[in-house]
Amino acid sequence: MTSDRSRSPSWLLISEIASTKRVIDLGVLLALLMGWQFIAAEFDGGPIMIVFVAGMFRVFLRERPLRLAPRGASRS
Repeated sequence: MTSDRSRSPSWLLISEIASTKRVIDLGVLLALLMGWQFIAAEFDGGPIMIVFVAGMFRVFLRERPLRLAPRGASRS
């Protein structure tokens, strides 16, 4: 059960900022523990993964499955 406080816009913004701060903190910690190679791999690997996933979407998501998806979602 959620409280009214957890639904307020200010509470959502606070939790968003807190989770972003946690990700940044963990990134800094990993960079300190693993060194510059980790940072280089993150910056090089990120764009490569984006291109790879976009390519996989183009290969596997054709027009027919995309057309049928809303019907399947409305049935479930």
